[in-house]
Amino acid sequence: MAQVASRARRHRRRARFHRLGFTDTEKAIILAEGALVEETPYSDQPYVTTRGFFQSGEANRLLDAAIPLACPVRLLHGQEDGDVPPKISLRLSAALASADVQVTLVKGGDHRLSRDTDIALLIDTVARIATN
Repeated sequence: MAQVASRARRHRRRARFHRLGFTDTEKAIILAEGALVEETPYSDQPYVTTRGFFQSGEANRLLDAAIPLACPVRLLHGQEDGDVPPKISLRLSAALASADVQVTLVKGGDHRLSRDTDIALLIDTVARIATN
């Protein structure tokens, strides 16, 4: 199967983040071998990106045009997210047609927003939007 890429190496490459965050070499591995297997700090099991998942993501990219979604939207993003730069949430908020969009950057929050305070914020945000 595909080679294992180091997640630490990926974090150092964040300045080159583009098109799902993969380098040209990683994209070539996904397309040629059918999957890219990477170490992840979130589990002892590797993270596998399959060709089908990658191609679906490429076919459904939305940030290059307006997104005609008019409902209230809340985006919560960890400022320490090493997988998806916070600027992606800002781009998404700008692309949404809704006039009711809020972006919350969570200081110290990572990609998973899994600390007790992060989870409380997520629950509170869902509760507030569900009751309006």
